[in-house]
Amino acid sequence: MKDNELDYHFTDFSALWLRTGLGLDYPIFNKVFIRSEVLWGLRFNNKMENDYLNNFDWNNDFEKFMMGSISHGFKFKMAIGYKF
Repeated sequence: MKDNELDYHFTDFSALWLRTGLGLDYPIFNKVFIRSEVLWGLRFNNKMENDYLNNFDWNNDFEKFMMGSISHGFKFKMAIGYKF
């Protein structure tokens, strides 16, 4: 390993997501339905990203800043279900 490289464990790449959203069950037949979900999530930095921000050079490293900022995103899911 070179001097300027950091050693990370795979758990250092885990990030916390907080998600909220809505779901809907739509009946098709008597026992069959379609379930849909729309979620919005806020993702917090993991250890690797926090380390990048701590070593951030405000004059030259805008890419590192964008990599380490908190992010968010949408998720849409659909499924077919059967009531027993």
